[in-house]
Amino acid sequence: MSLEISPMVEVDVATYVRIRHEAFKNTIDRIFYTRELSSESKDKISDGILEALRNDKHTHYLKVTDTATGEIVACAKWKIFDCERTSQELETELELPEPLPESDVPAWTAFFTDLSDARREIMGTRPYFQVLDLLVTHADHHRRGAGSMLITWGTAQADEMGLDAYLEASEMGKPLYERHGFEDVKLLHFDLSRFGGKGDFRHMVSMS
Repeated sequence: MSLEISPMVEVDVATYVRIRHEAFKNTIDRIFYTRELSSESKDKISDGILEALRNDKHTHYLKVTDTATGEIVACAKWKIFDCERTSQELETELELPEPLPESDVPAWTAFFTDLSDARREIMGTRPYFQVLDLLVTHADHHRRGAGSMLITWGTAQADEMGLDAYLEASEMGKPLYERHGFEDVKLLHFDLSRFGGKGDFRHMVSMS
């Protein structure tokens, strides 16, 4: 069975949201949310993605499809900033996402503040590829190379345009990104005990 990469279109959004929810429900979403997302909250997430698809020139949603079945098996969100931005444009880009009714607001705010601070510190206003603002693969289709296809799409364009590529990776995803030439430049520690959890959720900031 072969895989094909292409831009996401509006009818793909519901599938993307479902794959994303399944991928994260037992990991980072356990920190972000105090209960299961309502249908209204899922609709709000979908509406935000549709808005970006239609109107955000910097955002690119991609999908990998199994050509034998037509099933979407993986998706990614890249953000491309191909020219210098003003400080105001940077601050607008780094505004924290609005929490949902189910969100643990202190945890949500702390986590996204850490990510925004790292992007501001490392990349500033200069042009860059923000590789994989999000990358998800359906659990039934791991180890088929779909994730690598989505990374390669962006790193090839970043190389062609002469831009740095930037990402935040969990420890689980780190080996995949290292195989594509990413190197750690910063380690973010998120202490779960501050929010009623256990352990330390580590995120690597990496560049290629």
